[in-house]
Amino acid sequence: MTDLNLSAFEQAGFTVVTTPKVDYANEAAARDYLRWGFKPREQVEQEAVFAVTQMGLPLGASVLDIGCGNGVAAVKLAQMGYSVTGLDLSPVFLEAGRELPRETCARDGAEIIWVCEDFFACSCPAHDAALLLDPGLDVPTDAFIAKLTQVVKPGGRFFLRYKSGLQGTSNLPWSGWSYDPDHAAFRLERHGLHRVTGVTCDEWITLDFAKREVTVERLSGKVVLFSTFVEMMAASGFTLTGAWGDVKGGPVTENSRVYAAFARA
Repeated sequence: MTDLNLSAFEQAGFTVVTTPKVDYANEAAARDYLRWGFKPREQVEQEAVFAVTQMGLPLGASVLDIGCGNGVAAVKLAQMGYSVTGLDLSPVFLEAGRELPRETCARDGAEIIWVCEDFFACSCPAHDAALLLDPGLDVPTDAFIAKLTQVVKPGGRFFLRYKSGLQGTSNLPWSGWSYDPDHAAFRLERHGLHRVTGVTCDEWITLDFAKREVTVERLSGKVVLFSTFVEMMAASGFTLTGAWGDVKGGPVTENSRVYAAFARA
C-alpha cells in the first residue's frame, strides 16, 4: 500500500489534522520523532567517520554538527578525538544526545558542546569543519551558504549529504510504511516530485488508532540540482573536493544521494 485516501478515514470517524511542516522545536513532535525518525546508530556513525576521513580532518580539529539530531554523530566524533559542537533547535534531541552511552575518548580534552539554537540565528564561533548529515534544512539557498561562511573558518571544510541527489530526482517518488506497536500507530512517509515544475512534496502521515486521529505533516520545496549548488558554493569560496554515492566511496549515479566534501578558500 503506497497511497492513502484520507477522506475514507474521515468517513470512518477519524479526525484529520494537517500541519504545514514538521516542527522539531515542538516537544511532543520531537519525542515522537525520536521513536521512529532517526536512522540506525551504526549507519549514522559510519557516515560521521566517512565524513571526517574524506575531509582529511586531523584529530583535535573542531567540528560543528549542524542539525545534530539525537547526537549520534557528535558522540562518535568526540570519541574519535574531535572537539564537537552539536547544534540543534530541539532541546529534546539534545537531551537524547547527552544520554547516549559513550566510550573513552581517543584524545584527552575531546568534548561535546551542546547548543540549542536555530542554525540561521546561532552565535557559534567558526570551526575547522562543519557537517550536515541529515539535511532537514533548505541547503541550496543564499542564506544557508552565507551562514556557512560564518561558522567555517577560512581554509576549513564542509561535508554534507545532499538529499536531492545528482540530478535532483533521487529516489522520487518514494513511499514507505512503518508501525509503532507501543502506540498502535501506523506511519506513512512519502515523497513526490513534479517532473515538469521540479516542485517536491514530502509528507509524514500518522494513523493513531487509539486517538482515532490522522495527522498529516507536509513540506514542499523545489529541486535544485547538485551542479547548481556546487556553483553557488563556489561563488562563496567553497570548492568541491569530492562527491560519492555512498559511505564506501562508491561512484555517484543518477539515482544515488550525494555525499560531498567542500574546502573553503
